[in-house]
Amino acid sequence: MSTLHFEFPVWVQYRQSEYRIRPLFFRGPTATHERYEKALKSLTQTIRRQFASFKLNRQNLEEILPYRFNPDFHFEHLPMEFSFGTWYFQGRITTVWYTQGRYTLVCLPSFDYFTFIPKAENPRLAQILEEAQTQVQRILRKLRREEEDNFDLANYQADEKDFFTTLDFPQSITDEKVQLKEGGQDFFSAVF
Repeated sequence: MSTLHFEFPVWVQYRQSEYRIRPLFFRGPTATHERYEKALKSLTQTIRRQFASFKLNRQNLEEILPYRFNPDFHFEHLPMEFSFGTWYFQGRITTVWYTQGRYTLVCLPSFDYFTFIPKAENPRLAQILEEAQTQVQRILRKLRREEEDNFDLANYQADEKDFFTTLDFPQSITDEKVQLKEGGQDFFSAVF
């Protein structure tokens, strides 16, 4: 049995008197509670249970890699204003971007973690905002068609109280001699 260090950013939202905490870069478990500390503890316990009987090998390695991915990134609630069809949007969207290799990746966690690579190699904030707004507009058009009566723009908007933090804890894993370097960035560096 080995101990791996899980360290990854989580997105904290405060809605309707509850904290909602979930991974920032990938679809994963979510915890909610009226108290921040209890929501954080609940998420940690859920992940620990998920990997309690996990046996690591080369075929399932990708299941743990997101829990070890913690790049240097920018987290912003970017202001956006545009119309799409008969709808009008004015608000802020949680937008996260980081550099991996020679690429900048922009993630929109509100939109099922949609991630894109901007056209410019080293984009400025204005370029990220412009391209993120174009992507959000396109996604909202699609969602409006799919959700019809249940479509609610409030589900996608950022709140000033939203923030991120890092979840950091050791996790015991049964392994079959798979070597991972500490930091978890090697896989992602190889991809990009």
